[in-house]
Amino acid sequence: TSGTVYFVTTQGTVGSLSPSGQVTILAGVAGQFGDQDGSGSNARLRSPNALAVDSIRGLTWVAGSLYATAGNAVVRIAPVH
Repeated sequence: TSGTVYFVTTQGTVGSLSPSGQVTILAGVAGQFGDQDGSGSNARLRSPNALAVDSIRGLTWVAGSLYATAGNAVVRIAPVH
């Protein structure tokens, strides 16, 4: 969403901050580290340290995706709408 800021934390989470100030954790649970695929609180990240957003790929169901690096892995976090 336009104006939304995405961030990683040292607690193993990836979140977003909306233009209205609402903070949402998109992946992980604070203090629960690991290398586990999953959606939302089912995901576990080990020291996420960077984010990237790709562009729209021309597929109607993919409106761009948010990725995080964690350790030696790149994890797709969520579609960005």
